[in-house]
Amino acid sequence: MRRFLSIGSIVLGVLLAVLPGALALYGWAHLSAGRSPRLGNFPETVEAIPPSGDNGFRFAILGDPEGGLDVYRHLMHRAAAMGAAFCIITGDVASMPSDEAFELFEDEYRNLGSSALPTFACVGNHDMVHGDPSLFRKYMGPEAYCFSYSGSLFIFVDNNGQAQTARAAPIIRDFLAKQETRPDHVFLVMHQPITDYSKRGHSFARRESSDAIFDLIDEGKVDAVLMGHRHGYGRETYKDALLLVTGGAGGHLYEPDDFFHMVVMDVTPSGIQDTLVKLDEPLSGLDNIRIALLVHVYPNVIGRKPVLAGTLFASVLLLVAGWALRRKFPAPDPGDAPPSPSR
Repeated sequence: MRRFLSIGSIVLGVLLAVLPGALALYGWAHLSAGRSPRLGNFPETVEAIPPSGDNGFRFAILGDPEGGLDVYRHLMHRAAAMGAAFCIITGDVASMPSDEAFELFEDEYRNLGSSALPTFACVGNHDMVHGDPSLFRKYMGPEAYCFSYSGSLFIFVDNNGQAQTARAAPIIRDFLAKQETRPDHVFLVMHQPITDYSKRGHSFARRESSDAIFDLIDEGKVDAVLMGHRHGYGRETYKDALLLVTGGAGGHLYEPDDFFHMVVMDVTPSGIQDTLVKLDEPLSGLDNIRIALLVHVYPNVIGRKPVLAGTLFASVLLLVAGWALRRKFPAPDPGDAPPSPSR
């Protein structure tokens, strides 16, 4: 029994000494490459979009990838194969508001290779720490943002709280007023739906607080509102505007009828046309382990000196205890065995 304790102490001590180093190397390999120039609300992302043709252009809309990196990966490959020029994420880019979560998303984006379409995003509630968008700005750029492409204007605003919702319409009007010519189409991107909806058995009233957005639609200033947050799919029209909820790019599906998906939007001289694309590939689930290691374990072990010091101290104690047990109770020498009784 003492010999077993000795061996167990030594093995556990070695593991505690080696694992932090291995975890640090693994984290460094996946979380240290920096920001991609084709990801985020930045001028260089706009510059990375290929020129549109005479027949218009196509873009993909993904919502709430969060921790579902395998879903996000499959959808982005599908979007590139379908000829999308760029991608829009309707919020909740990261699985949680931390540097590691955003850096892991950056790593996943880079690993897409040729399918890493220029990607923009609005800020989601999971992208902020207590409503503060500073972390989102660090990795994804400003939460209030717009860009023009091939005659269409894309406006991104924050509507995650009551105060943000109240500021959204004035920001949109300001972006519109700064345009030298009237855009052919205006796409408004925000995270929270502007219509009433249900999620996880709870009802959320958003229509009344979004009256100012509906006023813009009434004035003919917005052609489509692209939203997420609900982790499902919803499509309706108000006046001549499309109200699209697409939140199926990786976040946990709460309702039995929800499904992983994206929406592909075609913008042509005759108008806009949206197409629902469901994901039917089997998912491995292995990304959950990678997220757990890099987003949760890594910052709590490597990023916190007291935890790291405690781990190494425990390793030393276990190694010393195992060595002491082996010294005090050495393994028996086969030569010391008593002779077998003679017959």
